Amino acid sequence: MPLAGKRKVGKLRFEEIVPELDPEERARRIETFINVLATANKVPGYQGCRYYPDKGYGEVFISP
Repeated sequence: MPLAGKRKVGKLRFEEIVPELDPEERARRIETFINVLATANKVPGYQGCRYYPDKGYGEVFISP
């Protein structure tokens, strides 16, 4: 038999924490991530990749 009364519903909050990274560090982390994925998935013919930051915009580009 259910109990009388109301149940309090908790309020969950989520905040994404994004570290402040300079473009060089961001490029290094992306390069490492892609290399790990390629190794784990045994991508045939994969020779590695090189990322470099664009100084003007802070974007990261790939060069094969």
